[in-house]
Amino acid sequence: MRPLTYTSAARQNLVEIALGIAERSGSREAGSAFAAKLEARCKKLAGLPGLLGTVRPELRPGIRSIVHHNYLIFFHYVGDGIEVINILPGRRNLDLLFEANDPDPH
Repeated sequence: MRPLTYTSAARQNLVEIALGIAERSGSREAGSAFAAKLEARCKKLAGLPGLLGTVRPELRPGIRSIVHHNYLIFFHYVGDGIEVINILPGRRNLDLLFEANDPDPH
């Protein structure tokens, strides 16, 4: 398995997702369980060979994404590992988010 890391933004996304689901469902367990499933999907991604995910050059060079239910997991390959950048609802305005967080604007 490749090394798997998360940015602080991705970790914060997981917390926000868990809290949002808990609030909407009335169950903290439901929120925690869904966040755990997202993490399991990331771990599975790290365990698979090859270059995976959809290339997303419109967001930033090197960014890829995979879908988990109605969420998008954004990641990139770093050396021999994978770094999860963000985990976001698919309905977000992704162009604005990645433009605002781009450490190397053109």
